Amino acid sequence: MILIILLIALAATFTQFISSWDDIVDTSRNGIKKLTKKGWLYIVCAIVLIVLPVMQHLYQIKEDIQKEKIAKVKQDERDLRQKEVYDSSILEIITVLGKYGYKFDSTNKKLVTLVRDSAKTRVIEPENPSFSLLINETVKPISHRKTDSIYTKFELRFASINATSSFFDIKFYPFYEETTGEIIYIKSMQSKDNNALNYNLKLIENSYYISSVDIPNILVKKNIYFWVDGTYKNIFGNKTFTVNELYRYEISSGETFVVDDFVRDTIVKKVPKKILNK
Repeated sequence: MILIILLIALAATFTQFISSWDDIVDTSRNGIKKLTKKGWLYIVCAIVLIVLPVMQHLYQIKEDIQKEKIAKVKQDERDLRQKEVYDSSILEIITVLGKYGYKFDSTNKKLVTLVRDSAKTRVIEPENPSFSLLINETVKPISHRKTDSIYTKFELRFASINATSSFFDIKFYPFYEETTGEIIYIKSMQSKDNNALNYNLKLIENSYYISSVDIPNILVKKNIYFWVDGTYKNIFGNKTFTVNELYRYEISSGETFVVDDFVRDTIVKKVPKKILNK
């Protein structure tokens, strides 16, 4: 498209040049002096008229891309709201099934009995939930994209396996790795809003929830680390579980790795105690 615009502008300029030959060229002179004052003015105007349409087209392309990004963000927000409504409905069904000793096996699409009969008691034994970053072949647990010239958005996808999780008191703490290999805690990103999930959120079995954080582009170099720490409960709130994992996100490949416990314990010491006590 740019080439077509450029060719049209050049053709129009050349046509005008031919028709105005006598005004812009003095044939009695030699070399560059053949151009009259009108000739020089014509050249300046011609350059402007050739460059401006191209610049306008490039600007329009940039505007269209920006509009597409905004539209995608809005669509993602709508999809998330619809998913929350759907998950809420599914949660009500699961809660009712649990009261009667059943669980819906979403993988095999069938009801599973979770009741152990006894001579004296009838005990419902639901599975315990397991909370972690999403493990899926098609969806990455962590992803990133530049939102503008200042920030890069990182999205963490948390999943609940085996059963529904809720009552979250979980926070994540970001770190970045310098090109020298030094790992540094990102103080500017730490605040009271660093909760990974809302406390009362019901994270349905085998579903996932996206938490995001914006990190300055200047810190996005080699690896970004996320320490996920805290507690959560089962759907009934009568069992508490802990999570304490450090994840390494490799910028170049987009892959996520779990850091071993020894290295994790060394890195998380970089978080100030006053931050941990908030």
